[in-house]
Amino acid sequence: MRCLSKAGNTQTGTSREEVNGDGIVNIQDLVLIPMRCKNHYETGASMKKLNIRPFSTPLIIGAGIFSALTGLLMFFVSEDPFKFAHELVGIGFSVAIVLHISTNWRPFKRYFKQRGVAIITLAWVVGISLVTTSALLNRGESDRLVVEQIERTSIFTLSQVVGMSENALVIQLANDGFVVDDPEITVEELAEHLEVDTDDILLSVFR
Repeated sequence: MRCLSKAGNTQTGTSREEVNGDGIVNIQDLVLIPMRCKNHYETGASMKKLNIRPFSTPLIIGAGIFSALTGLLMFFVSEDPFKFAHELVGIGFSVAIVLHISTNWRPFKRYFKQRGVAIITLAWVVGISLVTTSALLNRGESDRLVVEQIERTSIFTLSQVVGMSENALVIQLANDGFVVDDPEITVEELAEHLEVDTDDILLSVFR
């Protein structure tokens, strides 16, 4: 082993190969061998292992506070000025969490064996529920925008959408009690003129 080749005592000038007059190895060399080997491997291990804890923990704190503040501002004020920065710092926050877990894996394993599993699972369930709710709300919002756009469409354009002639659709609406004087009028304007709900007119158009 490499550390054994340097087992000599630098202070006394003896080496592993040096013996006394009786052919016996110097006892100081034998005492220093374990100490030199220990120092050798501890130095090598410290050089190979990169300590990222001084970086990961402050990064988590800084990115976490920034993400929390921008998240609150996006929720209560507006998304426009903060969205990009919030998402970018969120990526850095994720990287810092991964680094923090990798450097503290043994303590984290104790969390998984104890009540920490239930808390982590609960956090994931709440997060997934919020994502699902948000997706459903956005879908409902999209449907409402489509309906509003149709309500701003003229009777003439809707006749082409449903595959009917202009006169045929006007007659169909008249038979249902919605008299159309001008085919260029929109569904919204017609409903306001006749004092009826736009849904009733659309049901008559798309029946």
